[in-house]
Amino acid sequence: MIGNTVYKILKSKKVTGDEKISLCLYFTDIKNIFRTYNEKTVTKRLEQLLTQYNKIPKFYNDISPKR
Repeated sequence: MIGNTVYKILKSKKVTGDEKISLCLYFTDIKNIFRTYNEKTVTKRLEQLLTQYNKIPKFYNDISPKR
């Protein structure tokens, strides 16, 4: 699960404190999408998250779970 990957990054000494905070906020936004029951609200939150995607530092984009 992505939560395990995020946790490993948060423990890493290669990532700055600011990057860790940014990652926590972004991950919280993702979790909030799945906790929402209203379809319009989900769509709005997802669209906002996707518009922020280009602002994510490169190492965040590499967080996808390995299969």
